[in-house]
Amino acid sequence: MMRLTLSKSLSALALSLVLLAPAMAAARCVEAADLRAGITFKRQDGRLGTVRAGKDRGVVLVDYDSASAVSRDSRRSLWGVYETRTTRNGRDGETVISWKFDPRPKEPQAGGGWAGSLREGRRGAGETGRLPGFGSVEQSEKDAVHKGIRALRVSYSFLPERVVKLSGCKYRVVPVEAVFAGAGEGFSRRWVYFTDLGFGLETRRDGEGNGIVALVVR
Repeated sequence: MMRLTLSKSLSALALSLVLLAPAMAAARCVEAADLRAGITFKRQDGRLGTVRAGKDRGVVLVDYDSASAVSRDSRRSLWGVYETRTTRNGRDGETVISWKFDPRPKEPQAGGGWAGSLREGRRGAGETGRLPGFGSVEQSEKDAVHKGIRALRVSYSFLPERVVKLSGCKYRVVPVEAVFAGAGEGFSRRWVYFTDLGFGLETRRDGEGNGIVALVVR
């Protein structure tokens, strides 16, 4: 009886390994074509996000907190770097931020850069009215929503290309740093642009780093 039980156990183990083998073989590195269906990434703070291609050329849609049912941080951008529309949930409620660049930005390439101006529009509860540079702030007594527009100058620097390893795969990346200036204090941001994949992901915002630690096919 003991031999029979052992034999069954070994047979079950062998079957499990056979079933597991295809799943392991299916695991692969992320490719540019995967952007159409969507790619999942993980940041240092443990939050999961998704990135996928938009309908227009160069447009990338990134959700930096896709696993949360409460908070929201979704951004429409060019190549994941030049954010044209951001929707975020905060303590005051939802805020929508739109950026219009002039001239049209260019895709990041190592050693290059881009500089220009942008017009920032905000619509949200509370915070817009306190930001400097919003000379046309409007407030609705009904919904307590603030609206404002301000102008900013911006300079993007594309740093030398390097290779990073994520989820067991190597990718060529170009770090991108941007400095924004206008009324009030300036600010900076940083992204890592995946050269062969065609998108970038934010790694530093408001002085706090939050790098990418994993990248997999959805």
